[in-house]
Amino acid sequence: MGIITGPAIGPALGGYLTDALNWRWIFFINIPFGILALAMCSTFLPEDEPHPNQNNPVDWIGIILLTVGLASLQTFLEQGQQEDWFSSAFICRMAFLSVVGISLFIWRELSTPHPAVDLHVLKYESLAAAASTRSF
Repeated sequence: MGIITGPAIGPALGGYLTDALNWRWIFFINIPFGILALAMCSTFLPEDEPHPNQNNPVDWIGIILLTVGLASLQTFLEQGQQEDWFSSAFICRMAFLSVVGISLFIWRELSTPHPAVDLHVLKYESLAAAASTRSF
């Protein structure tokens, strides 16, 4: 029912909110639903039992490298047109940070025993083909 209700009501509700209030309210409409979902999850979902072998440390270095790489790549792609691409020192720094951050992230995730993102799963052909942008 939720799959049918959202696309049926969403455009009409979004149009009404845009006309009656402001276009920003189409984002604020999600706040009460998010609070309701959080309350229902904390009420009805059982507590997880700790797994005895689940004492793996979090790879914070990998997470930080991923954050730096993707944030600088997004800034590079969004601000590049306005800053006249590589004629701007800021855009050059963002491009450099994105390449270095993502490269170090890939190296880190392939070399650490407990990676934040396990890139070793791409050795399976079916998963690698699904993640690839090539057409066969």
